Amino acid sequence: MRIDRARHRRVRSAKPVTMTAALLMKETHATMDSPNMLTGPVEGRLLKLLVQISGARRILEIGTFTGYSALSMAEGLPEDL
Repeated sequence: MRIDRARHRRVRSAKPVTMTAALLMKETHATMDSPNMLTGPVEGRLLKLLVQISGARRILEIGTFTGYSALSMAEGLPEDL
């Protein structure tokens, strides 16, 4: 139970990666039938980090819901692209 509470606090306090991601999250919750399918801010930050540490220069996402995870991964790409 203690781990569940700590995770819940982290998820609740996590901020989206960018303002665009925050707006997309808000729009998804307002307009989609299943907004719980949205990748959350914690997962978005993990995706960004994985892209950064892998040194990826391209990303191919197959099967996207509203694009939150794609935005998160794009944030991790090098700026010279």
